[in-house]
Amino acid sequence: MIKGIVSFFRREGVTSSFLFIFSSLIAALLFCFGTLVLYASSLPNNFCRAFAILFMVAASSYAIGNVLGFLFGIPKTIQDQKNSSEVTYQVNTSIEQLSDWLTKMIVGAGLVELKDLIALIRNISAKVVADIGSQSSQSIVIASIICFMVLGFFVTYFSTRLYIANALASANAELQEFSDEKAR
Repeated sequence: MIKGIVSFFRREGVTSSFLFIFSSLIAALLFCFGTLVLYASSLPNNFCRAFAILFMVAASSYAIGNVLGFLFGIPKTIQDQKNSSEVTYQVNTSIEQLSDWLTKMIVGAGLVELKDLIALIRNISAKVVADIGSQSSQSIVIASIICFMVLGFFVTYFSTRLYIANALASANAELQEFSDEKAR
């Protein structure tokens, strides 16, 4: 199974350093998930209830990280200026422009509102702790929010950089070949 996964990544042109980083992120994700399971099983309350709540917090944080990782990871299209007269189509870059705009806004607003972001995480964790029913849960909830958001960001960022960039380059090459064949 591992050899099959490694050969898949090799076919996709993944370097060993990227494979190491990506597998380290997946291992960290599994470790954090295992920590949630262990913590939920240590609570005197209902394991299923605590685990379900912690899982939803982790999944939500991971999804937010995924969206941010995708926005930051969208590759840019560079038009060849020398051969611009030969291009018979133009790539729609609206998603790139939207990604640039949202990325700048998120970074700007995040830096300005950092103290409010910390307060928001504390408020969310306080509500989750009340649902779990264990006051000692606040640190694990805050750690889960941060950990899964960061992991979601990096997993999706690297995946987007690898797969979307290659897929777009391949699609553009096929379109260019098709366009060149029609012109002949």
